Amino acid sequence: MMPDLKLRHVFAFLFLTGTSIFAAWVVLGPWIPKTALEEGLVVTFFLCGPLGALWMLYDCIRQRKTSFVYFLLVFVPYGFIFYYLERVRPRAGKAVSGTAAE
Repeated sequence: MMPDLKLRHVFAFLFLTGTSIFAAWVVLGPWIPKTALEEGLVVTFFLCGPLGALWMLYDCIRQRKTSFVYFLLVFVPYGFIFYYLERVRPRAGKAVSGTAAE
């Protein structure tokens, strides 16, 4: 069962705000990663945002006729998660016909 649309938007907003606050804390805070695991997690965290944004742009260019709004969403840290939850995930449940992709 799909949660209410407003609830999903609130969750997405809180998640994006939380990731932005965490990123600011890592960059500006007094904490310094000391082990290889901590460094790897920080590098992975900061690589996911730009790679997800590039994936979102690629998917928008392929699937959408007007992708300017999604281009603006790229500048929101981890905005690709909102795009995935709103556009890609609902599309995945549709049946694929036997013909070539449109």
